[in-house]
Amino acid sequence: MRKISIVAGLTTFVMAGCAVANEDDVRVAPIDPGVSTQAFTGSRRRVVVFKADTLPSDASSRLARNGARVRKQIAELGVATVDADGTTAAKIAADPTVAAIGSERSWAIPKHRVFGRRHRPKPEAPKDFLYGAQWDQRRIRADRARANVSRVAQSRVTVAVLDVGVFGDHPDLVGKVVDGVDTSYAHKPDSGCSEPAVPAGFPAYFTRFNFLAADPVSGAVPCEPVEDFASVQGHGTHVAGTIAANIDPNSAVVGVGPSLNIAAYKVFDRLHLADGEEDQILAFDGPLFEAIADAARKGYAVANMSLGGILDRNDPDQNASWQAWNRAANLATRKGTLLIAAAGNDSLLTNGRNVAAVPADLSAVVSVSATGTSKLLGPFEFGSVWGPLNAAPGSDVLAFYSNYGSRVDLAAPGGDCGPTFPNGCEQQYLIVSSTPLYVPSWSTDPALPPPGLYADLTWMAGTSMAAPHVAGVAALIKAKHPSWGPLLIRRQLEQSAERIGPRSSQQFGSGMVDADRATR
Repeated sequence: MRKISIVAGLTTFVMAGCAVANEDDVRVAPIDPGVSTQAFTGSRRRVVVFKADTLPSDASSRLARNGARVRKQIAELGVATVDADGTTAAKIAADPTVAAIGSERSWAIPKHRVFGRRHRPKPEAPKDFLYGAQWDQRRIRADRARANVSRVAQSRVTVAVLDVGVFGDHPDLVGKVVDGVDTSYAHKPDSGCSEPAVPAGFPAYFTRFNFLAADPVSGAVPCEPVEDFASVQGHGTHVAGTIAANIDPNSAVVGVGPSLNIAAYKVFDRLHLADGEEDQILAFDGPLFEAIADAARKGYAVANMSLGGILDRNDPDQNASWQAWNRAANLATRKGTLLIAAAGNDSLLTNGRNVAAVPADLSAVVSVSATGTSKLLGPFEFGSVWGPLNAAPGSDVLAFYSNYGSRVDLAAPGGDCGPTFPNGCEQQYLIVSSTPLYVPSWSTDPALPPPGLYADLTWMAGTSMAAPHVAGVAALIKAKHPSWGPLLIRRQLEQSAERIGPRSSQQFGSGMVDADRATR
């Protein structure tokens, strides 16, 4: 029987903006690619951009004749991803219908984590008992905006979350996940693993986050989820909670728009590595393009991408990815989907002529930097007093990890370690939201509850946490003005933002997103 209860605590401090990783940097175990589709053998996966904005009718046969193995085809973009060695890539490049071919890029969830205390709330804890700790929601005046947009209007708007997936059975998110789509390379409907083979307590879509891997010796494919999935998959649930966590007697936190819906897109793959190295969690171009196209096709008003990395436009091999990303972003805009992206956690000024933060630097994407506060007002004692906490007036600072530059459009709370950093990290200065917790059967940790699946609450920091604040406000604007498209919503976000810091600093774009002013 499923065990779902609330476990609250500082479980993870995640610098969650996302760094880039290339296939060249990864050594992969010798796994049959027919079983583990994210595995690389002797070939490399590449992005093919056709000259037409849609795929030619004979695209598959053209690519196959040249020796490529087609992995994904995104018809609306005129883009495909293929397995192709150097000789095959040269043949494809010579095809008169092809505009560009280059290595497929991959984007990783960062691994900077600090584990802290974990506490379970008392059974009599009131509803939304952690709302007092959500200084970030009050900083963007989301509490006031909820009075501006009816719950019925909110319920008509869906935000696509392109991430590792969302734990839809979390009490904060029950009934909020209205769509679940797995575009990852690892997802194979014909894998032989049926849902009943998965341990009870894992929602159907959730099981696909546990990426299949074959035994390198026997070739056997286990159907069980990997035991450490919660440490990876909390990211998407945390993002979704910031956007749309319920106001409900069973919930712990409150989202920007508590009646908004979530479409969960699983775009990350687990890459099985050789020589005992830790597996990597990567989002490749193909699954991301497919997810963007699907969200746009379905008419989802907003898509949040708390991911990204750096692309070198001076490298011809990366040009195909750049072209394909621009097509994907422009398609979303034409179809009515506003893309929101994290600016990144590299502490970089990303104004280099040939260096682009992708997807944040794309002109059709709203780029969000992260703020912290130098001073919180209000009581906070973990486990007993939950605030209310509020950022002191004039205390906004660029979070120490946040990227910045001329392409940043808006700022939002992403949290940081507070005034004691770098000599300490104060939990209350981070961003609290929903996460899952899976305690494996072999756990002997006395600090953890008994084995099972639990609803968790976690404090995190990153531009990954900043972006969903803006995505939530964008969705509220759409709920208030159903006829508005991406350009009008974006203009409203920027014109209603609260000016903080000098514009010349390039740290905050148009300013701090203001949910109240944006929805009046």
